Amino acid sequence: MLGLFIGILDSVSFYEEYKPFRNYIRRFDLLSSLADVWRYSLHVMEDHPLPADYAIGRNPLLSGPLKEHLYPWDLDILAKELVLNAGSGGDRSLKRWSDLVVAINHLRRLDDAAYAQSGGERVDVMFELHRIAHRQFPWQMKFGVNPMMRAFKVFGEAAVSACSNAFFNPPLRLSNKPMVSFFHYKS
Repeated sequence: MLGLFIGILDSVSFYEEYKPFRNYIRRFDLLSSLADVWRYSLHVMEDHPLPADYAIGRNPLLSGPLKEHLYPWDLDILAKELVLNAGSGGDRSLKRWSDLVVAINHLRRLDDAAYAQSGGERVDVMFELHRIAHRQFPWQMKFGVNPMMRAFKVFGEAAVSACSNAFFNPPLRLSNKPMVSFFHYKS
């Protein structure tokens, strides 16, 4: 019973750590912020140049290449938090370097807080390595059939397809029906 009580206290204290980040993310517009995360991920992962109106206020001479500060797994977690907490409209933009840095620093602070709360007096290094590997290894894998099928299934859903078609110009128009019929025909 005491273990359950301590676990509840840890959850409450982590929520107190998380709440400022959640409130910060609520100040971003969902759709434009997801587009910004997409642009940054293209830049970081595939070396696409950033548009001129991105990373406003960043001095590349002082801070070096963007890839040295921004990682794909940070953008992945940021996108998830935006979907969970961002609203429509807002006074913050990920195009501004200062807003992006604050969001990423919040994520890293929360990661440190979770690590500190997970171990008590003795921290299990293998557990921590396992957690880090599961966050970073998917970004090091090459593209294959599994991610493609997942994208077809996700974007083929009517609600997601409607949202993505409203967002992208021209619309993506992805559907999983041709893939499903192909696999039914082959078997």
